[in-house]
Order: sequence, then structure tokens, then C-alpha cells
Amino acid sequence: MPLTDAAVLERRLSPDRLAPYRQDVGGDLRKAFELYEWNARMGATFWRTLGHVEVLVRNAMHDQLTTWSLQQHGESRWYLDPGGIFTDKTTESIEAAVQKLRAKRRDETTGRVVAELSWGFWRFLLISSYDRSLWLPCLRHAWPAHSLRQTLYDPMDRLNDLRNRIAHHEPIYNRPLRDLHTTALTLAEWTCPATAEWIRAQCEVLDMLKTRPWTRPCQTGQPTRRSGGGSGRRQRRR
Repeated sequence: MPLTDAAVLERRLSPDRLAPYRQDVGGDLRKAFELYEWNARMGATFWRTLGHVEVLVRNAMHDQLTTWSLQQHGESRWYLDPGGIFTDKTTESIEAAVQKLRAKRRDETTGRVVAELSWGFWRFLLISSYDRSLWLPCLRHAWPAHSLRQTLYDPMDRLNDLRNRIAHHEPIYNRPLRDLHTTALTLAEWTCPATAEWIRAQCEVLDMLKTRPWTRPCQTGQPTRRSGGGSGRRQRRR
């Protein structure tokens, strides 16, 4: 890429957006665009895997919620909250999903409502506030080998953060991508081993990691791993 073309692109995409990429390649604008493009391709690659895991997990949770709601309240449509246990935030998310369907002039079916609910919504159902009302009587049965709610919440929270960064076109090259890949496949394995194997076979994240462009050594003096397995300098603080 000629330097003049790179300068034009920098103005169009904004210097602020490109600043972290440029900083991490030692200031070289053309190398910054190589890293920026790789970041976009990795985002698309990881998005595919995250999508498979999201559908698997939400359907497992939906199945448990349906069975529980039908047994406890005689109503399979758990999202109607027949037991009156949802927080305002949960109720608002469900109402927003229903409104989206109505705006699209689509019939309100359970499957469509479930599909409209975000990954953040399903993660939110695993917060401590729902420990006694949802986790113990219902959702833990989606993962019978794991009795602690936090065991499921933590990986879902990490993957939600990654999903949001990809959706908003933010840098992910400086995230622990290899670890997050393991997190995604482990969560899938816990949910359904057979489906997890299928997801693993489709996943190209590790292949993409092998093509990661060079970035300069981090502040600790250790070189940034080409494979993307390191956490980088901007790992989210927990």
C-alpha cells in the first residue's frame, strides 16, 4: 500500500481508531493497516465460532426454562414470567425482543423471541440474583456436571466481552485469543459434547492466529506472541 493511500485511509477511518494499531507496530502506518485488516478477519473468524456456541448455549437454557416453567406454572412460554421472578432489566430485554418482532411484522413465536435475545441476556440469567430462583431449580440442569453457577457465568462473561468488541469493530488482536478460543470450545463441550466436536471442526481461529502480524514487544520487555496466545497490554481488568 503506498504511503499516500495509507494516509487517506487513516483520515477516513480516523487517527484515533488506528492509534493503538500504529503504536503496537512501532509507528509504521502501512504495518498498522496490515494489523487492522488482520484484526477484522480474525473478528469475522471468531464471530462464526461464537455464533455456533451462542446458539447451542441459549437453546440448552431455553429447553430447561421451558420444562421448568411448564412444570411449575403450566406455561411453556417462560419469557412471559408466569412466576414473577424476573428483574426489571430482564423484563425490558424480553419486551425489546418482542417489539423487534412486531416492528418486522413477524408473528411472536417462542423460537423467534429466543432468537432475538442477545448473548448478554442469557449471561444475565446466570447472575447471583437468580441463584435460588433460576439456577438451582432450573438452569443448572443444562450443565449437570457443574453445580456452581459462577463456573458458567465467568466464561459466558468473557465471551460476551469478546463478542461486543467484535460487534463494535474494536481491537481484539491484543486479547488472549487462544485462551478465549479454549473458553468457547470448553463451554460448548460442557453443554453438548457432540455439538462441541462439530463446532471445533468448523472453527478456523487457530489457523488465523498463525498469520497474526508482528507487534512490538510489550512493556514487560517480552515479545508479543505471534500466535495471539498472550494477553497483550489491554486485557480487560476483572
